[in-house]
Amino acid sequence: MLRQMTAAWRVAPHFLVAGAMKAGTSSLFYYLCQHPRIVGPFRKETHYFTAGHRAGKGEDWYRAHFPLRWQLGKGYLTGEATPGYMFEPDGPERIARALPDIRVIVVLRDPVARAVSHYRHEVAMGREFLPFDQAIALEEERRARAAAAGPAGHETWLHASYKARGIYLEQIRRLEAAIPRERIFVLGSALLRHRPAEAVATVLGFLGLPMEGEYNFAQKNRSKVSDPLPEPVLAELSDFFASHNARLFDHLGFEPEW
Repeated sequence: MLRQMTAAWRVAPHFLVAGAMKAGTSSLFYYLCQHPRIVGPFRKETHYFTAGHRAGKGEDWYRAHFPLRWQLGKGYLTGEATPGYMFEPDGPERIARALPDIRVIVVLRDPVARAVSHYRHEVAMGREFLPFDQAIALEEERRARAAAAGPAGHETWLHASYKARGIYLEQIRRLEAAIPRERIFVLGSALLRHRPAEAVATVLGFLGLPMEGEYNFAQKNRSKVSDPLPEPVLAELSDFFASHNARLFDHLGFEPEW
């Protein structure tokens, strides 16, 4: 409550890490917040432009997550990381209306690996009870039924999205329709995993900051599950994503190191 009472004296975020889910967004945000001129929010994921919007949260509630103006010196930044922002259809437009000067960072992971990690996450959270092959085979049917159910089905529509979240091009296009392309930065997750200092330096450059300070590059939210999944399903997913990936690379003009 006190934080909301001081919302008028708090800054709006300068950048958002908008996705993708299970692509390394937690690690990236953890690294960025170690920079001496980035002050982290009260909570990493606010979900303001998605679940917060549906719950009727207002701007004061959102501002309450960020530092007071006096806590930010000249050239200091703050931001947040909610990986659902790039996936939910209305998220980018809401972001653009509320934060017209925002910079958006997107981390993309090989969509097959992302789908596997997503599935394991949903099982661990107690939201998925189907075997992997069935969950993949029934995704479109489950999400169609969930969409037809309206608000009551929204959680299923969100969580049973193993393939849908890996179709990156339509999500990137939604972002670009709302936010100028020069204020959107796309990073490959393999670069972040294997050469984190290089990845962070490129993101900081996008934000207008030099690489300075000391960093702990420990990975966050790594899956502890490594049980093998059916190879035919993985091959099917690879075939499914092949044409989507080709169109994405053509649109971006490069292949992310994912």
